[in-house]
Amino acid sequence: MMRLNLILLLSILFGQLAWAEVSIELQGDEIYAIQKEANGFVNYRKLGTVAKIKKGTRVFHWGDADDIARWLKNGRVDSSELDYLITQPEGQAAGGGFYVSSDALDTVEYGPKAVAVTLPELKGVRGHYPADFPYKIELARKLRENGFSYIDYHQTWMNIIDAQSLQTISVPVLEDFVKSQAFSQRLKTES
Repeated sequence: MMRLNLILLLSILFGQLAWAEVSIELQGDEIYAIQKEANGFVNYRKLGTVAKIKKGTRVFHWGDADDIARWLKNGRVDSSELDYLITQPEGQAAGGGFYVSSDALDTVEYGPKAVAVTLPELKGVRGHYPADFPYKIELARKLRENGFSYIDYHQTWMNIIDAQSLQTISVPVLEDFVKSQAFSQRLKTES
């Protein structure tokens, strides 16, 4: 029994370390992640459908004051920093990356300061990110290689995985906050 448990434990621990090939496949507007294991196992997972963002769309990120100050000073998020964030997928709703919201106030609980990001025209995935997919970093890399810049997984939230999308960082303006649904709802409850 002890030997069987040891074999099971080793297979669990080292099973994720085995070689696997990850690829992306488009079937019409549907996007699939394909995981081909060294042992021949193939797993298809539907990620969602192709989505587009118009040039000039503004999104917002709340975070640590030091991070916000650095991004504002640089006017962008550095590609090496985004690459690091992509390697931190655990506990994230849509894998590792740079999380933003189209609503300036709905993620205020993530930090004391905010930045606005003015996006170029982008292609992304509208759907879900497979939380149990073991090769999240490779999946993000393959999505980028195939021209996908973000994963839109919630009504207002998305995860940016392409640093070229994060080249126009600025301070949010009053109009950004006034457009917020959270701001509108608060006004309704106070009147």
